[in-house]
Amino acid sequence: MHDLMFAKEILRTAEEKSSKLNSDESIKSITVAISPLSHVKPESLLEAYKTISQGTGYADISINILPLLLNMTCSSCGKDFNIDKPTFLCPSCNCPSIEMVDNKEFSIISIDIKNK
Repeated sequence: MHDLMFAKEILRTAEEKSSKLNSDESIKSITVAISPLSHVKPESLLEAYKTISQGTGYADISINILPLLLNMTCSSCGKDFNIDKPTFLCPSCNCPSIEMVDNKEFSIISIDIKNK
């Protein structure tokens, strides 16, 4: 479910960006980041994008997927830390009382443009 939602956001962003490009420019690639807690695997996101972009002018855009680091804080010791994979323990005190500082699951990092 999230993979389709993220794929639609990539396509929407490509359409929006393309409308602002010169006629001799096109989108080469889009780099996105997904949270380790988003339940979306890179393969499923790529497949969802491939499916919804068929028949559009955006099917050949390369999608690069990076891990989105999440900012966490420990309620017990107060340590702030980042995670790039699911974890439920503070790396400092091993307490399970950790909280997300921001609740971001998906982000478009960059759009690379090429001349035709």
